[in-house]
Amino acid sequence: MSPSLVAEALYSVHKSRATGQLTLHAGGREARLFLQQGNLVGTQLGFGFQSPAQALLQSGRIQADALDALWARGGAGEPDEDLLEALGMDEGAVAELQVLAHVRRLSQLAERSAFEPGDVEEMFRPIAGVRVLRAALEPAVGKGQGARVYRCADVAACAPWLSSEEERAFLETLGTFRQPEALTMAQEVVLHLLEREGLVESLSVEEWEERERARRAEEARLAEEARRAEEARLAEEARLAEEARRAEEARLAEEARLAEEARLAEEARLVEEARLAEEARLAEEARLAEQARLEEERRKEEEARLAEEARLAEEARLEEERRKAEEARLAEEARLAEEARLAEEARLAEEARRAEEARLAEEARLAEEARLAEEARLAEEARLAEEARLAEEARLAEEARLAEEARLVEEARLEEERRKAEEARLAEEARLAEEARLAEEARLAEEARLEEERRKAEEARLAEEARLAEEARLAEEARRAEEARLEEERRKAEEARLAEEARRAEEARLAEEDRLAEEARLAEEARLAEERREAEEARLAEEARLAEEARLAEEARLAEEARLEDERRKAEEARLAEEARRAEEARLAEEARLAEEARLAEEARLAEEARLAEEARLAEEARLAEEARLAEEARLAEEARLAEEARLAEEARLAEEARLAEEARLAEEARLAEEARLAEEARLAEEARLAEQARLEEERRKAEEARLA
Repeated sequence: MSPSLVAEALYSVHKSRATGQLTLHAGGREARLFLQQGNLVGTQLGFGFQSPAQALLQSGRIQADALDALWARGGAGEPDEDLLEALGMDEGAVAELQVLAHVRRLSQLAERSAFEPGDVEEMFRPIAGVRVLRAALEPAVGKGQGARVYRCADVAACAPWLSSEEERAFLETLGTFRQPEALTMAQEVVLHLLEREGLVESLSVEEWEERERARRAEEARLAEEARRAEEARLAEEARLAEEARRAEEARLAEEARLAEEARLAEEARLVEEARLAEEARLAEEARLAEQARLEEERRKEEEARLAEEARLAEEARLEEERRKAEEARLAEEARLAEEARLAEEARLAEEARRAEEARLAEEARLAEEARLAEEARLAEEARLAEEARLAEEARLAEEARLAEEARLVEEARLEEERRKAEEARLAEEARLAEEARLAEEARLAEEARLEEERRKAEEARLAEEARLAEEARLAEEARRAEEARLEEERRKAEEARLAEEARRAEEARLAEEDRLAEEARLAEEARLAEERREAEEARLAEEARLAEEARLAEEARLAEEARLEDERRKAEEARLAEEARRAEEARLAEEARLAEEARLAEEARLAEEARLAEEARLAEEARLAEEARLAEEARLAEEARLAEEARLAEEARLAEEARLAEEARLAEEARLAEEARLAEEARLAEEARLAEQARLEEERRKAEEARLA
């Protein structure tokens, strides 16, 4: 069983905080590790035994020469009190190191394992599952790995897996992807575990460099897109400013035109008043004779005028209602758009709030776990201190007792030393035989490991080639998608430009139609005024003739009536002139109101366009961020399915080659068919031309014969 599989079994037990025994098998022998809540509480070894001296050597507490000295003193690998005192350790700490050494050796030798849940009995003080797991991983790490870079984004979350402040300081140096200069065994184990837990990211140097290049390229692309968007925004602002300037110039020109029209209308009114006054003076005498008839006509005209005013008032009311309805519709649309925007902002705020709550909950959970771990550590330290105190008291009592028995024990010790020397010699011979056997097993295991590494290297090479091919395909697809997107943006920009030009052309056409309609209306009014004037002149001429005939008979009687009538006439003319002036002012005010509404509507449209452009820019930024996130997720998912992707990519490539070959064949057939069709059309056209020439020749011949006949 490979060390990584032994570590995998211990990892599963530790993660599930399971209780039971893990049985390991090797060469027909078995060993048991007793685990309680994921912590190691006992061992039963059939193989993989390590002496305390070997444990001290593996942990780096002593050197090889110290181990040789122990063997030379006949200690059989057992550290004596002098060595423990020199190391500052007690027997409990040495026993713990020995258990961890057992785990390392079992991880190297075990061929298979089985975990049986159930209650177990503590054989020694529990050893934390993290320490046991790290000891099991030490023989596995650092083999077959090339240069790699690491990154740890959250050092606090790694605390349960760390054993010292040096390891925390080491992880704090990995805030960004970095290749450590020289890793110790403990650091490699910690990085392996944290990478398994998802707390540390690891990449090969080549992958990291490729990612960095891709990141820099993506940042450059986003910067370029941002620059282009900014240029487009500035261009749009310039265009809007230019349109605003032109609208303002048009408004000022319209105001000047209206002022000029008002001045001309005022001059025309004064001229018309003077002419009417003159005509009234000439027609006054004749009109007196026709007083009754004229009174009736004035009544009818007054009724017609009142009817016309009522019609105009009704039309103005209907126009005002249409305008208010249009304003209400626009206000409703603006309200709905604002509600939609507020709803979208509320949704985004709710999502941000939920994300923040989740982050705070996760931080609280991690803080609670750290607090519980700290409390457990303090309780463990207090328990260890109490045990040390009791052990010290027992040791002092034992020393007193031993001092009393020293004389009697000395003779027994000498005899025991002779016996132990003989046993040590036999044990040394057995150890040398065991080391020779283990060396042979290690050689075979090393050969198997090298073969496995060669196989894995070959698989990794094939996977890397497949990954590179897939990345090339994805890059090509991304490039094509980017080109399609840019083409789509250019097409949309062109459509927007054409739409803008069409809108401006439509506005110019409507303005021209309004101008022509206004000129036609003024011309029609001038024509009607001229016709009324001529009719009035004819009528006045007729009335003057009749009045002249009646004047001589009625001068005395009509003089007083003429005066009274003249006063009434002047009052009526003044009233009519006032009504005409008010109507003209109302028309000009209505035109000014409509122009102002049109200007406000244009400003609202421009503001809406600017808002939509800003929303589009924000949506584009969100889309780019989402695309970056999706690309990262796709890359991570891609690493898990590279083998399948490689196979599918190969099949797709073969299918694509077959499809391209088929398309090329069909294109060639189509080209040949098209050439045949064109040749046939050319042949038919040539035959038609020759037939037409023959027909014309025949017609000329017949015409010549007819001419000669």
